[in-house]
Amino acid sequence: MLTIDGLKTVYHDKCDRDKDCDVKITKKKFANGSIHYVSQCFKCGNSFGQPISKSKITPTYDIVPFDEGLFNNYQEELLRPLLQSTQIVKKLRDIVKELKKSYYKEKFEIEYNDSRDFEKVYNKYLESAAWLSKRSEILKRDNYTCRYCASTKATQVHHLSYNNLGNEPDFELISVCKQCHQEIHCIDKNQVVYSYNKE
Repeated sequence: MLTIDGLKTVYHDKCDRDKDCDVKITKKKFANGSIHYVSQCFKCGNSFGQPISKSKITPTYDIVPFDEGLFNNYQEELLRPLLQSTQIVKKLRDIVKELKKSYYKEKFEIEYNDSRDFEKVYNKYLESAAWLSKRSEILKRDNYTCRYCASTKATQVHHLSYNNLGNEPDFELISVCKQCHQEIHCIDKNQVVYSYNKE
């Protein structure tokens, strides 16, 4: 037979809060109408383990209803730091989006709303004097040799990152030959996604 002392040991080992858990066996009704017997701590609301077979419960044990409110409070408290972290990340992304919008409008005279506008911005940048100058500098730095295969003449320049488009540090750019550039941009074996002839 299942004992409360045995359940308390499980909760004591797994609980990340009050180790002196107030464990009870409860009757929990699920959305599909089925009823299961589960253990629950009536201090924090958490519930560990699988449903309990009624045949394993001591007949004299007083089974109480599962406290959904207490459990929901536990879940909310548990997830609060994660939700706060998510909100911080979202706020930072919104700031970056606004900065990008302002930067691309000033630099390329293009309305940038989201990542779907990136190709438009990128193609315009490849035609700019700023890119042609930067491209020339990188090819000279690499002695017009492909950095990827180290054996073929480089005719293009590859972005290792697009995060600083229009203001790339030199270490984000490498000289490449056309074939290696295509290989770099492959996602699946022998499937060329795109090749920038202007680069």
